[in-house]
Amino acid sequence: TFVFDLSAEEGLARCGRQSQLDRMEGQKLAFHRRVRTGFRQLKKRFGPRVILLDARGPREKIHEAVRSCVRKRLGY
Repeated sequence: TFVFDLSAEEGLARCGRQSQLDRMEGQKLAFHRRVRTGFRQLKKRFGPRVILLDARGPREKIHEAVRSCVRKRLGY
């Protein structure tokens, strides 16, 4: 399981215009902070089964991190 970790503030900033937010995106900042905390706790609970990735970088960097984790997990 991949968890793409990003602060609630930055995640909401990536959502675009406020008028186009869906029900989840439109929740208050405190809600998004709790959701992030919950996902980070999955890593603590399930250990190596959950891969926590820093999602602050460019898409290409994140994509390569995913590919690297998959290759490592599959042994090539």
